[in-house]
Amino acid sequence: HMNQNGKDVSINKAISLLNNGHIKKSLEETLSARKKYPDEPVIFNLLGVLYSQIGNYEDSIKNYSKAIKLNPSYFEAYNNIGVVHTNWRKTNKAIECFDRAIQINPSYAEAYNNKGNALKDKGEYGLASESYERSVALNPNYVDPIANLGIIWDLMNDFTKAERYFRQALSIGPRNITILYNLANCLFNAEDFKEAIEICSKIIALDASFYYAYNRMGLCYIQLGDEEKSKAFFEKALQIRPDYVEGLTNYGFVLRKLRNYSLATVQFKKALSIDPNSNEALVNLVEAYFNEGFLPKAIDLATKGLISKPNNIPLLKNLIQSL
Repeated sequence: HMNQNGKDVSINKAISLLNNGHIKKSLEETLSARKKYPDEPVIFNLLGVLYSQIGNYEDSIKNYSKAIKLNPSYFEAYNNIGVVHTNWRKTNKAIECFDRAIQINPSYAEAYNNKGNALKDKGEYGLASESYERSVALNPNYVDPIANLGIIWDLMNDFTKAERYFRQALSIGPRNITILYNLANCLFNAEDFKEAIEICSKIIALDASFYYAYNRMGLCYIQLGDEEKSKAFFEKALQIRPDYVEGLTNYGFVLRKLRNYSLATVQFKKALSIDPNSNEALVNLVEAYFNEGFLPKAIDLATKGLISKPNNIPLLKNLIQSL
C-alpha cells in the first residue's frame, strides 16, 4: 500500500508540473518515477503526453504503446496516440486508434471529436461532421466539437449552419477568442461584413494583441469600400507583427487601390523576402510594377514566377496583357 501511495504522489507532482507549464521538470519527475515503477501504465501515458508536448513524436508513440501493452484497455492512451498520428498527418492510423478507444469506451466524447479532426484533415467532411455530432450527443457542453461543427459547415460553404454552431459554442465559452475569430471569418465568408467587424472588435477588447482580428477588419473595410479605414487596420496588425505575410500583402493591396504604388511594392517585396513562395505577394508585385509603368520589371518578375511555378495562371494572364 505504501508503494501505491508513493507512486501517486510522484505521478500527481509530475501532472501538476505539466499543468503549470513546467514541461522539463515534469519530464524529469516522470522519468524518475518510471525507474521506480517500471510497470505503471499511467507513467508511460504521461511520458507520451510530455514527449508530444516537446514535439518528440517518436518517443511519444513508444511510451503510449508501452502504456497500452501494460494495460490493453487503456482507452486514453489509444486516443493520445491518435492525436500524435493526426499531428503527423498519418490520418488513417489516427482514425484506427480513435476507433479502438471508442470500442473500449463507447461514451468517450473526446475520441469522437478527435476522430472528426482526422476525418476533416482527410477532406471527409460529411463523416467528420457525424463524428462531431456523436461527440456533442455524448457531452452537450463540450465546446470543441460544437466549434468544430462550425468549422466543417464553413468549409462546406453552409455559412448559416456554421454561424449557428459558432454561436452555440460561444454560449458555453463566450470569451473563447479562437471561436470568436472563426465566427468572424464565417460572417466574412457570408458577406456579413458589419457583423464580422463587430465580432473582431469583441476579440480586440479581449486581447488587443490578436493581430489576425485587425487584418480581418481591414479585409471587411475593403469589401465595404472604405480603403482609408482598411489601411489603418492593416497598419495596426503589422505594428503588432511586422513579419505577418498576409498582413503585408493585404496592406500592399489597399495601398495599390489608393494608388500609392511605390509604398505598395515595398510591402510585397517584404512579404516575398519572408515567404518566397507567396503567390499572392508575387502576383500583386507584378501588378504594382504595371501600375507604376515599370513594364520590363513586371515582365521579368512574371517570367521568373512562371518558370518556378508553371501552373501560375494569373501571372500568365497579366504577362500576356502587358505584352
